Amino acid sequence: MLSTKGINILADALAQGVVDDIYASDEFINMLHETIPSAVTARLGDCDEDLLFDLSLAVMDRIILKAVKM
Repeated sequence: MLSTKGINILADALAQGVVDDIYASDEFINMLHETIPSAVTARLGDCDEDLLFDLSLAVMDRIILKAVKM
């Protein structure tokens, strides 16, 4: 069994690669495309489809998933 320190060293080494894999994942992209428009609509109410599309993409561009060292 690895020590807590060893596990943390490995986690730091692996985290960015895992984030890269998540960003490359079709499942992650699909989740964003399904979730963000619903979340925008929940906050703004019903709006024009073109506006919803543009807002959803703009919100998606502002979301960052990153690895941090602990």
